[in-house]
Amino acid sequence: MSERVKWINHEGHRILSADYSGLHEADYIKTMDEVKQLLLKEPLNSIILVMANVTNTHLPARYGIRARRSPRLWANSKDRLMPFSASQAL
Repeated sequence: MSERVKWINHEGHRILSADYSGLHEADYIKTMDEVKQLLLKEPLNSIILVMANVTNTHLPARYGIRARRSPRLWANSKDRLMPFSASQAL
């Protein structure tokens, strides 16, 4: 794990923290790939909390559109990350 991606514990919750702050496109993508690989190592059908710092990132506009459309919660299922609705957790 790099300095920018790490597991943290907060009030009994395990959270994957990803720090994209100040990154330009190439390093941002490299960090995203690292996050994805860590998430895929988690047990199938697990709920994974992720916290991302994107302060002062420098990305083309196409990434903003992609981020706004992506779900907030994901489930790890069969070697891919799937959208996971908060209502499914209840």
